[in-house]
Amino acid sequence: MNILPFARGLFAFILASLTCLGLLAQPSPAIRWQPLNEPGSGGAITSLSVSPTNHQRLLVGGDMLGVGVSEDGGASWRPTFGFKSWEIADFTWHPTNPQEVWAGTMSGPYVSRDGGHTWEERRGGMPPLANHYTCPIQKILFDPSNAARLLAFGGSHRNWDGGPGTSQWGAVWESTNGGTTWARLATIGNGTAPGIVQATFAGRSSTVLLAAVGNQRVFKSTDGGRTWNPANAGLPATYVSWVEAHPTDANTLYVSTESYEVNGTREPGKIYRTRNGGQSWQAITQGLHQTKTNDYAFCSRYQTVVVAPSDPNVLYTSDMSYWPFGIFRSQDGGDTWAQVLDYDKKQRTPTAYVPAPCMSVLAVDPRDARVLLAGNTEYVLKTTSAGQSWEDITSTPVAGGAFKGRGYSGLVTTVVRFNPYQKDHAVLMGLDDGKFWQSRDGLQTWTWGGQGMPHWNGGNNVCFAGPQGRVMYASFGQFGNYGGIGKTTDGGQSWTIVPESAFPGLGGSKEGAGVYALPTNPDHVWACLGGTLYRSENGGSTWVPALIKPGLTHIEPLKNSPLTFYVSGTEGVYETTDGRNFRLLPGSPANATKLRVDPTTDARLYAMAWRASPGGLWKRENNTWTRLNPDASISDVDVDPTNTRRLVIVTNDHPYHDAAYVSGVWLSEDGGATWTQQNDGLAMLRIETVRFNPWQAGQLVLGTYGRGFFRGQLSTTVTATAGPAAQSAAWAVYPNPITRGELTVTGLTSAAVRYTLLDRVGRPLLTGRRPAQTASGSLILNVRRLPAGIYLLRLEQEGRQQVRRVLVP
Repeated sequence: MNILPFARGLFAFILASLTCLGLLAQPSPAIRWQPLNEPGSGGAITSLSVSPTNHQRLLVGGDMLGVGVSEDGGASWRPTFGFKSWEIADFTWHPTNPQEVWAGTMSGPYVSRDGGHTWEERRGGMPPLANHYTCPIQKILFDPSNAARLLAFGGSHRNWDGGPGTSQWGAVWESTNGGTTWARLATIGNGTAPGIVQATFAGRSSTVLLAAVGNQRVFKSTDGGRTWNPANAGLPATYVSWVEAHPTDANTLYVSTESYEVNGTREPGKIYRTRNGGQSWQAITQGLHQTKTNDYAFCSRYQTVVVAPSDPNVLYTSDMSYWPFGIFRSQDGGDTWAQVLDYDKKQRTPTAYVPAPCMSVLAVDPRDARVLLAGNTEYVLKTTSAGQSWEDITSTPVAGGAFKGRGYSGLVTTVVRFNPYQKDHAVLMGLDDGKFWQSRDGLQTWTWGGQGMPHWNGGNNVCFAGPQGRVMYASFGQFGNYGGIGKTTDGGQSWTIVPESAFPGLGGSKEGAGVYALPTNPDHVWACLGGTLYRSENGGSTWVPALIKPGLTHIEPLKNSPLTFYVSGTEGVYETTDGRNFRLLPGSPANATKLRVDPTTDARLYAMAWRASPGGLWKRENNTWTRLNPDASISDVDVDPTNTRRLVIVTNDHPYHDAAYVSGVWLSEDGGATWTQQNDGLAMLRIETVRFNPWQAGQLVLGTYGRGFFRGQLSTTVTATAGPAAQSAAWAVYPNPITRGELTVTGLTSAAVRYTLLDRVGRPLLTGRRPAQTASGSLILNVRRLPAGIYLLRLEQEGRQQVRRVLVP
């Protein structure tokens, strides 16, 4: 038998299969991403820190925001790289190495050895990565007498929900080799969430520690963290939210407490001090708010207290009640307090977001007791004058009431939309109070909402109609709550919100989703609300159900036939040609989420089924559906309006995993046959939305799920970059398809390598780490037991990350 034709045929089949699946990618233009600099932060701040050796170097972290680093005292912020998930807790600087800093995260401990710019996971000895948070870490401490010994404390000061699965709440982990590996040392409390919300060594002692444990108050150890006992004499039976030590006196410590109920009456929170190492505590409240009311939001409560290392007599704390809130300063070790930030002073500090209370995170400069950072759910304030004046270091005000960001945005984004009728006009939308920002100067500066638009409750979608797109409809709502459909006829200067009662039969989840109005007749408008499609023919005054099918979310019109549009839903994709009658398109993907009509031709429709089975990206052309990409994490797609063959897709995942099942941005130059990864410069790979700018060739804007928006520009050539997000072109993965049960990676340096093999829906099947070597070399993985299918191999080395598709025939 002549096997040469057979071999040639087999090779051609494999090559065609790989090309179809996107496993062999052709060279494509490179994209370098940079922060869009929309007003920040717009998300919940969880940690702030000033370098003890360089007061210009600041770190900020958020509950879903990742980490930002500033080298100029907060005038600007830079992206950081290396996290697998982006839920951040507290920072700790190395006692002698100014470049080394540690961060607790919901995914375990991370370390940076370049001052906070790039980060590496360090959870050797802790539970393996899983499809939930296994080992949340709030705080990492260095033993004062031995910098090679570290302790990591399991918990979340933010009270972050650990999601499904079992987390190591209350765990105390010990490392004796500088954080390379860890061993379980103890468990504090009953092991329930939120676990240890803060911990500290007592002064310079290497044996005495105190820990605040959620609803279980204070525990003390006198043997370096091995055993723990309650130390609550004098404290009320309430939530202790922080514990802080005097920098040199092991007997003096402070705690802050929440408000609490006694016999049906709510008592205000307080600051307590001990001068005998925790044997007893006394309240120190002279000058502090002690507002007493049964309304939790308005009863005084204190989530943090900090001591100035350069002058231990100086303390700061914050009343978290909505009114009268404020930041307080003590100059006598807590005996008396004076308010340094109140409602009036905050009103006179320009902030991009509503001047909200609740400054839940404080950090004092270790070398200057007058310098304080304060963060909440919208921004970070800074004072260099002990509170006499304040500045928002996440946004900068500009003329006309607009703002621009400084590089650290915490928006959990939903959409970016460009006005197709007016150049330089664009809208960004996100959850919480990031619901609606618009720019009229080509993405340079931004204004929030408009008169009549309520704060909070998130924004989900927007459409443009009428002359120059001055009529806009926008949908709002979050966590199933009704946010309404908003309408403006003056380009966003003023808004009216449709009342809930206008939507007959609305029940269950009431969030707004897709919204669409006829471009030349804006009185005709459709909106997806609570999974039902509603129609109005009088500009939104009254509404009737237009389509009642499960899970309707997105509306996508044809450019040249406005009465023809598509609606995505649980059963697939629906089409209408008159806005009244709908049909389910045969062969359309079930659990369809977002849709996109090719802007160059109405004959091509793309649909996604995010986190569905089967998930991925589909294309409809000539009444035929083709599955272009099987990745269930694909969350959005767009087509270059100047090149119908150029597609960009982005991936997203919810934040309840040790490692997010995402791979960032992928670009195709051949209509989706092959893809190249384009993550250079991205601070986060969880991405919700992406759009080409129709007014500027080659420009894209994407929105991440917690780190705000980024812009990118297609370059004509692929250039090597030395930044932390640079992709190593030298890495090779073979054989692919796998033929002998082994997968080899070459082109690696001698540094440590982390690898994760995931199935096509993002479940990790194999994880591990090749330690650093004296010489560079290959990595060989045993995959003999894998069934046939498509897999994703994620590789990480020296701050670089790649995800490769692997085929098992």
